[in-house]
Amino acid sequence: MVLNSHIATVANGFVFYTDGGIRTGFLIAAGASLAGLLLALALPRAQPAAQPSDDLAAQAVA
Repeated sequence: MVLNSHIATVANGFVFYTDGGIRTGFLIAAGASLAGLLLALALPRAQPAAQPSDDLAAQAVA
């Protein structure tokens, strides 16, 4: 969508985009990846599973 609005010329069936269109598309992609990175960093980290204590294991056997 962004590049379609920034077509410089069409020659022999090939489309040539303006520098502004390429830059805008790149900035949109960079912003989306930055937003994804920030969301990934905001997710809580998984806690390791608690290991059963040796004392509790000994009590269960007794």
